[in-house]
Amino acid sequence: MILPAILQPFESQIQETLKPYIKISLKESENISLTNSKVGGHPYWPVNEPYPVSPEHEPLRLLAQINFSEIPQGIEELPTTGLLQFFLASDDLYGMDFDEPATQEGFRVVYHETTEAPALDDFSFLDAISYDEFPLDEDLELAMSFDIKEAAMSLETYDFDAHFGEEFRENDDLMEAYYELFSGLEHRIGGYPGFTQFDPRDDDTPFDFLLFQLDSETVGSQEILWGDVGIGNFFINTDDLKQKNFSHVLYNWDCG
Repeated sequence: MILPAILQPFESQIQETLKPYIKISLKESENISLTNSKVGGHPYWPVNEPYPVSPEHEPLRLLAQINFSEIPQGIEELPTTGLLQFFLASDDLYGMDFDEPATQEGFRVVYHETTEAPALDDFSFLDAISYDEFPLDEDLELAMSFDIKEAAMSLETYDFDAHFGEEFRENDDLMEAYYELFSGLEHRIGGYPGFTQFDPRDDDTPFDFLLFQLDSETVGSQEILWGDVGIGNFFINTDDLKQKNFSHVLYNWDCG
């Protein structure tokens, strides 16, 4: 990695924070199946299992799903098979709870070990749910592709100042140069998160792994928009991830 001159005195500190992550790219496609990795559309859902609903008993919408057999290897904590899904309520906070951000009521994270069970194929029960308060366009369905990348700690990560020192943040030129390289603002799995405001975690957080991040983006004629061009993050504890336990996940989104 070749750093600009202003950041070169911090090269060793930057190198210490480097982590691999999976960059997600999105594209329009006419060949997306129920079990493919994607944003939006209809989920794979076993026909004999109860569909996830909000506390008001309204069906949750699929935000995204990740088929681990489709992603490149390189992050040992991640499963190599199975389907991971993220569902949100269609409400003014997109299912987030500021007071209890890990309580899966307005959102749900679901993991299917396999997709061999017969799948639901009638989603007409979703038609009455409005997309007026949801981060995806109503007909949005985008295919995912993946690449292994590496990046340093993003500026708004909760322990950035502890690693780089508060004087770093006081230098506007340093901050601008660093942000251009390591904003963290993109779709990704693992590595460091990006925020338009601040990290909801602190030094005592158990949620040390970025399970999934979806940024705002327009792809062709389709739009992902978190409020005023924000970003959504899901965090999990590494030990829970290794055990494929997705019952305790912190969900957050923010916007400018």
